[in-house]
Amino acid sequence: MHPSHRYARGLLILLCPLLFFCLAGSVLGGENATPFEQGLSLLLQKNFKLKAQGIQQIADSGDERSEQLLQALLEGRLFRVKKNNTLVYASFTNAKATITAVLDNAPMGTVKKRKLKKITINNRLRIQLKGALAALDLRNPDPELRRAAVNKLITTPTAESGTLLEKLLQTETDPEVRRALTTAMAIINLRSPDSEQKLSALAGLKGSLNPTVRNAVNGLLSREQDRIVRTRAESVLSAIDSKIALYGLMEKMFFGLSLGSVLVLAAIGLAITFGVIGVINMAHGELIMLGAYTTYV
Repeated sequence: MHPSHRYARGLLILLCPLLFFCLAGSVLGGENATPFEQGLSLLLQKNFKLKAQGIQQIADSGDERSEQLLQALLEGRLFRVKKNNTLVYASFTNAKATITAVLDNAPMGTVKKRKLKKITINNRLRIQLKGALAALDLRNPDPELRRAAVNKLITTPTAESGTLLEKLLQTETDPEVRRALTTAMAIINLRSPDSEQKLSALAGLKGSLNPTVRNAVNGLLSREQDRIVRTRAESVLSAIDSKIALYGLMEKMFFGLSLGSVLVLAAIGLAITFGVIGVINMAHGELIMLGAYTTYV
């Protein structure tokens, strides 16, 4: 091979990634792109660290399209058109795909499956996406959705989610959401290396009936070496179990009284009816009522 050809070939190989990046940038608006569009250009890269930056940038952009896009990426419905790197949502039927543009949700018709390339993610990005989606819901005006988002976020707690929850706690006004945020912060603090912080967190979780709390305290017991922290965790777990047992007893009593009252009414009605029509005499009816009352008590 001629040296000049070899040089040209090497230069082309070096320039390919740059050309790809430039093409992605031009498709999404270049220097004038919004933070949302800049995040999209990062999703087109193969490097997962760059994709993570893109996810964070999209989540922080405040764009109303962010939730739809992040959900599609998590569910594996985000693709790029190989020809021009346009990002699209895709749904497949056999070898065909119906695609919709990410930027404006405009229908783009049907294309062959081989003309698309999936935007891939790994497990770390999946965790990041779940946290980002929950964070978007945390800013929802509906307090019920905010509370549900907090409960969803604490199933996979991270240091980043702890920072976010702490900021939200400073501005939250709904008492139920504030309670959920406080519980979530305590669960996250159970993973702190600081024993004092763990003890403080355990104090705030005592008596909570949230299943996630019980699981978190159990998890702390399985890995904790500090004797004082273990003793406090065992005390908290015992208090939770006692409260669960108390509510279980109250539930059984309520159901027992409800069922017993139905039996009393049925027995009294049958005793009077059968006594009047002569099927049984009143002495038998009195015995039925005594039996029903004994069951009720």
